Amino acid sequence: MQTFLRRWLLWLVLAVVLVGALVIGATRTSGRPTTQQRVRHITSQLRCPVCDGETVAESNATISQDIRTLVQQRVEQGQSDGQITSYVVHQFPGTLLTPPASGVGIIVWALPVVAFVAAAAGLGFTFVRWRSRAGVEVTDADRALVEEALRR
Repeated sequence: MQTFLRRWLLWLVLAVVLVGALVIGATRTSGRPTTQQRVRHITSQLRCPVCDGETVAESNATISQDIRTLVQQRVEQGQSDGQITSYVVHQFPGTLLTPPASGVGIIVWALPVVAFVAAAAGLGFTFVRWRSRAGVEVTDADRALVEEALRR
């Protein structure tokens, strides 16, 4: 019984440390983001209007350079990320990167979620099986078999 409690206590401590590290990592910031960091963040969420498969942040097209300049000006004016994104999407329709709602693209967005759920279910099933095996009693016949095997 003591081993059982010790094992679960170790798992509990591990879970608390993991959750604490995730919370600290997710909320910790290195101060206020610079103008260039904000511009990069916003433009990485916008699709280049003339390029295939590139964001405004990655593209060297003239229109992408113009959009980056526009975003930088609006960041310097103190507008929020949402306001800037809304303005750019209004001026350049179809530039907002959103996950596709159908087709092959949905697989790219849904597959990691499905894999995570399947992995969590598999771990849960495995833990339940391990827990059910803990109550197996060793019989005298089992001990005799082991002793006989050791003698050989």
